[in-house]
Amino acid sequence: MKIPFNPSKPVATQYVNLSPVILVTTVNSRGIPNVAPKTQATPIGRKGEFFMFACTPEHNTYHNIKATKEFVVNFPTQEIIAEVGMAASVFDDKDKDKISLLGLTSIPSLKVRPPRISECSIHLECELMEIRDYSEYGLIVGKVVAASGNEEIVLQQGTTTDLVSQNLSKNPLLVYITPGQHLATIANCKKFPLPEKYKS
Repeated sequence: MKIPFNPSKPVATQYVNLSPVILVTTVNSRGIPNVAPKTQATPIGRKGEFFMFACTPEHNTYHNIKATKEFVVNFPTQEIIAEVGMAASVFDDKDKDKISLLGLTSIPSLKVRPPRISECSIHLECELMEIRDYSEYGLIVGKVVAASGNEEIVLQQGTTTDLVSQNLSKNPLLVYITPGQHLATIANCKKFPLPEKYKS
């Protein structure tokens, strides 16, 4: 039996949903690095040529991207989940490198000014395409201009189910589950049951 959601409560509090956990690195107009976790994010396009995430206009990440037109999407590992949580904290001194304050390691990016985070497994360097504001949220869309990752988990031999499962066993994906503040890992997968005449 289907039942309607309660219209007096937020929709997102009435069903379980998930999205990847990412760390977005930016620099301000003076070149000082910043990092923030984001949990409403997704690649766009079958080739992964774009990436988008939601960010409130009150955050430094939003202002830095608007000013510099660049950002890096870093995929964290389980080993630094405490630092990922701490990255959500507001630091009073905006003239200090938030990445180093968290005990994480900046490494130069290949094509953009914001750094990559060494402790993360995958990095997508992006140039800003668009910021679209919706009420209290901004939807930030970037074009991926460079990508890199840890040698042992970058898929180089194909994307069969077995290879993807092996990859996940070495580097489980961190996902954020709503409602509430919950975290889970994805460490295995199954083949999606597409029809025989499916065209990608």
